[in-house]
Amino acid sequence: PWYRSFVNPILARQHRSALMSVISIEPREIRHEIIWRLRDIERWADLGLGETRTLTAEQLDRVKRAAARFLVTRNPIMVDGQPASPAAVKVDALDIGVAGLQIVKEAEALDRNSALFGVIVSYPQARLPSRLTMTWDLFPEGEKQIPTWVADPAGGVPGQVTRADPEVTWKNYLRTWTEPATTPVTLEVQTTVHIPVLSALFFALASMAVVRAIGTRKRCPWIGGAIASGLVAMTTLPFALIHVPLPVGRPDEEISGPISRAMVRNTAAAMLEVEPERFRAALKPFVLSDAIDSVGQEMRRGLSVSLPSGARALTEAIRSLEVEKVSRNGEKLSLLTRWTADVSGGHWGHMHRRQIGYRALLDVTEADSTWKLVGLTIISARPSS
Repeated sequence: PWYRSFVNPILARQHRSALMSVISIEPREIRHEIIWRLRDIERWADLGLGETRTLTAEQLDRVKRAAARFLVTRNPIMVDGQPASPAAVKVDALDIGVAGLQIVKEAEALDRNSALFGVIVSYPQARLPSRLTMTWDLFPEGEKQIPTWVADPAGGVPGQVTRADPEVTWKNYLRTWTEPATTPVTLEVQTTVHIPVLSALFFALASMAVVRAIGTRKRCPWIGGAIASGLVAMTTLPFALIHVPLPVGRPDEEISGPISRAMVRNTAAAMLEVEPERFRAALKPFVLSDAIDSVGQEMRRGLSVSLPSGARALTEAIRSLEVEKVSRNGEKLSLLTRWTADVSGGHWGHMHRRQIGYRALLDVTEADSTWKLVGLTIISARPSS
């Protein structure tokens, strides 16, 4: 049935090939996703299924493990001229429906002849690469070409590989790309005001001359004096300054907004990290060292968004941030904050987007002239209707 076609476009399949390659290039990860039929993998690897026609849950688990061991070594990828080493591989049974490909969850039995699977091979990266090359080496009998899809932060591009031309090449043409990174949260606080006494004196003389010129017929001398006093006042602005100290600190309500925005932006950047060590390193600029473990666990729990396809959604933008309540307990400041995040995630060549409304309690304190997160509680995370 994979090789049949329909005149009516409504009947056309979303996936016109039994095998498909999707490469997703993200800020901290490269993923190679492959859609394949069980019958094709059985030609290349011994799955030990015997004559069974229906896969039980135990056999399905065995197929996933065997397919992962086989596929992780195939279709090599070169990143910036160096062979990429996969860090993780995941295999799931898939089902094609109206909404596209969906992961089959807790399947008790699966038809062997029609079983469809997807594998995700993950290659963590420290930054967006400059060049990527993938060499495809799996061609089932009867397949002349394999559809491909390469997606980066700018979008996706379809393509294909053949036996004569099995390479997929991607180059980084993003000219305005900025690597997302966490930064220390600092607020500039003005502690003194500078009053230029000499300039103020000449400005006063200029004002008096203008008033005098309006009240007399001989205006020219007064106007000339006003102009001269104004020029002298502007010239002497940097001199004869009196420094008047201001009350130390700023109201909590005034600093709550900038601190919350900076913290939420930092959490979004940190959540891009795939590897645990890089995730911890991304937390250090804005999280107190003693709270990195607890805050990191709460971020992974409350800010991770899984899409129906199984994709891990990433934050594209943060909107409508507001601080509902500000309270102080000694040196600690508690900020009850809400915001909306635009998240997206791609799997199997399809991009999914959502808006998630968050409500969280941010506990912050000032340490070494920067604001640090000492506690985080995600109260709610709800998709916008």
